[in-house]
Amino acid sequence: KAHAVPIATTIKPCAGWDGLKVFGAELASRGIIGICTVTLSSYFYTSRPPYIFGALPTSTEYAQHLGEYIGKKLWNRDAKFVGQGWLPNQTTKRKFGLIYLEGVKGKADPEGKRAKDSLVSEMAKYGAKFADGDIFAYTYDPGRNQQDFTNMMIKFHGDAVTSLVMFVDPLSPILITQAATSQSYFPEWIITGSGLSDTTAAGRLYDQTQWS
Repeated sequence: KAHAVPIATTIKPCAGWDGLKVFGAELASRGIIGICTVTLSSYFYTSRPPYIFGALPTSTEYAQHLGEYIGKKLWNRDAKFVGQGWLPNQTTKRKFGLIYLEGVKGKADPEGKRAKDSLVSEMAKYGAKFADGDIFAYTYDPGRNQQDFTNMMIKFHGDAVTSLVMFVDPLSPILITQAATSQSYFPEWIITGSGLSDTTAAGRLYDQTQWS
């Protein structure tokens, strides 16, 4: 906001390029286009003047796409892509878990919960759901996330969750996949594309034992 206000009042541009959601929202409130933001909910955009443009689909659209895909293609079917040797055989019905980004450094952002709620709602349309107790939120904080992700993998592994959905930033899967390998846990990974997490540049940094 401290950047957006002088830009709007002094420079007075027709548009501002890049910046996070507060930057874009401040510009929009002043009638200036903001080309910024990634993977925020439809609510974020429709509840403000129509001047904000994101680089990616909204989290609501991701949820609609993913919910339909899981419901029509994956739900109540065998988890045939889990790592060989982790399950006795590949005829176990899929059991879903979710990891989603809720905020930064201990501060929750309502956008994270909106994304999660949308996904749960969209899956429910097809009778699909996440396993009880296997929805985990995290706040982006590399200094402490390693232990958080290790604890998540221990829980997922112990609950025999076969298929993990990641509604995440592009860097956290580096630690998430490492934590899974350290637990000899090889689930199916369901890539949503949120926050550029489906890019080649990011994927090369994820644990390649998992990605194989």
